[in-house]
Amino acid sequence: IQQNDGSVQAGSAKAETDTKHMIAAGGKVADAGDQHDAQCGSGKAEPIIAEYMAGLPMSVFVSDYDHNAPDVQHLRATHYKLYKRMRETHPDIPILLLSRPGFHTFSKKGHSRSDDSIARRDVVIDTFRAAREEGDEKVWYIDGESFFMGKYEYECTLDAVHPNDLGFVLMADGIEDTIRIALANAG
Repeated sequence: IQQNDGSVQAGSAKAETDTKHMIAAGGKVADAGDQHDAQCGSGKAEPIIAEYMAGLPMSVFVSDYDHNAPDVQHLRATHYKLYKRMRETHPDIPILLLSRPGFHTFSKKGHSRSDDSIARRDVVIDTFRAAREEGDEKVWYIDGESFFMGKYEYECTLDAVHPNDLGFVLMADGIEDTIRIALANAG
């Protein structure tokens, strides 16, 4: 599985329905004891990083970088392009488009937390809708807003942006079912 926050974070997992939870933290991806140092880029879907990622073998691609884009305009300029590049080189794998977790705990200067998150989520949804309109039935959208909601909403990040262990577990739980369904339908 290739998880992408706009930089490169590579890990290993089986493409079978016994998909392991993968947790990415600080440039490391852990899955049942394996760790891989493979992070480069700045998490903004740079073209050279997109090219590199497109050449990696994978059974699933999870795009998760809207929170790293400096602003909504940058995200709009890069999000669909990253999806298209991955789809060109991996026509048969599921692609999961994930919007930001910690929806209400994140803030950029001059933006309310929710307003900025909604605008970024709209970009991710626009990519999803465009892909579906083009006939891509192997693209999935996951709304990250719900990942951290509830009793521990403000306990899931280190700094209101970067997930801690609890945040990563909740993200993995929120993504796992979709990965299982996507892989079952891909076969």
